[in-house]
Order: sequence, then C-alpha cells, then structure tokens
Amino acid sequence: MICFPISSLNPSKLSNRKLAVGRHFLSLLSDEGLLPSNYSLRPVILGGVVRDTVFREREPNDVDIFFYRNLDILNTMGSSSARVHVDRDLRLLKENLLVWLEDLGLEYESLLTENDGQYPGSVGRFLDILSFEWSGVNIQIMIPSNYLNTSMSIGNLLASMPVVCGVGMTQNYIYSTYAFAGSLPLLSSGVYPIAHDRDIAYVVKKFGEDALIRRYNNSDELVQDSLGRIHSGFATVPAGTVSGRDRMPQVTKQILVQNHYASLFGDIEFTIGSASSMPVDN
Repeated sequence: MICFPISSLNPSKLSNRKLAVGRHFLSLLSDEGLLPSNYSLRPVILGGVVRDTVFREREPNDVDIFFYRNLDILNTMGSSSARVHVDRDLRLLKENLLVWLEDLGLEYESLLTENDGQYPGSVGRFLDILSFEWSGVNIQIMIPSNYLNTSMSIGNLLASMPVVCGVGMTQNYIYSTYAFAGSLPLLSSGVYPIAHDRDIAYVVKKFGEDALIRRYNNSDELVQDSLGRIHSGFATVPAGTVSGRDRMPQVTKQILVQNHYASLFGDIEFTIGSASSMPVDN
C-alpha cells in the first residue's frame, strides 16, 4: 500500500469540481454531526472520482463515499463491545443522513438492490446505498451492513475493490494499492486489468462488454508487467534474485510504484508499507 499527503500535490490536481464537492462533503459529515468524532467509523472517497481526477485528468461520474473502522476508538474496548459499537454507529449514520436529507428537502433514493453486483461481494455487504444530488454533484453513500462487513482498515477496504478502483482519498491523504498503480499505464492503453473473477462484472458494467480485460494472478505480476518496462526498476535487483514474474522481491515493487507516482506528481513524500503503517486523519 502507498500513501501521500494531499497537501503535496499541485493544486491543479484537485481543481475538479466534483472532487472538491466530495471533499467538502467529508468535512460536512463531521461539521453537521452526521459522523461525530467519537464514532467507530472513518469516511473515505473511493474509486473512480479519485482515479479519474487525480491520476487521469478525466471527468468522473459521481462521488462514492465508503467507511472503515476507526481503530483509535475500537482499540480501547473489547471485541464484543467493538462489534456492538460499530453496529450501533452504522444504524445511527443512516438515521442521521436520512434526517439531514429530509431537513434540507433533498430527494434521495436507495440503490441497494440496483447496485448489488456493481461492487464485488456487495450482496449483504451494505445496510444501504443512499444516492442524492448535493451542490450539483451526485453522491453515493455506501453504509456497511454490520461490523463484519466494515473493513478493519483502509488497506482492507481498498483490497476489496476492483483493481482499477483501488484508490481512496480522505481529507488529508491519498491511498492506493500497488495493483492500482500498476493498472494506470494499462488503462491509458485501453486495457482493464483484473486480479479476481469478481472484477469482471464491474469492468463490463463500467466500461462495456467489449472492454479488453487482462488477467493477473497478483499485484507483483501486474506491477512487473505494467511498470517494469516503463521505469526499468528491475535493474536495481541483483542478478539471479528474480526466478519468476510472480516472485518479484517486495522492495522492487515498491520502487516501481514510487517511481511511477513520482513521474506523475513530482517530488512528494510517500509512505509505503502495510495498512497499519499508514497515516490517518485526526
């Protein structure tokens, strides 16, 4: 997993209006008390809007907001209490959102049935998917169904997404999987990489039945195929250490991804490693 602070980006990368409205809505969740600071949930903008505006400079369709566990709160209690706490907060989040929408007179709809299948493993995964227009932008709020369906970290949440959607943004940081970074050059050439059969339905729905799909066994293979030829990162690996494309040393994968992001964004500060080592918003 890789992370870098939004403040290090050129402001032009954040100029898209839909992205700006989405980031504003993240602030509103706490400012309006929809997601109080002592909640067991953290919000994050995931997928296409971050990919298309920050990494590809394309107009996105809508803003999808997901939630994962706030371990700063949950680590202070036992496992059974944590489960009860998360389940309660998920119900309260939905209630707060519905009250807020009704108070403002905003029309909304539940897309839960319609979207089952749009996201991998979505059947039974969500308590609700609320869709509404706010400040002229379509926003979809993806509320997990219960504790077990609420990812324990942003890394787990990104790993549950299709390869081409493995990127997220909070108020202060952008996070991505290695596989997402590797997917970017392929997307530019009209190829849609997948790592699981569950990705196929998403790619076909979003990009059409004629989308050119390329399968990879794991992120090592994808990063090696996509980024190795661009950045020649494998020159840093001593001869004889790579005996197969699926056994690329971890450090090489990290270097390739960091080199590619540096080519996109310039000299910015990266955090690379496990989800537990990633910085989070206060």
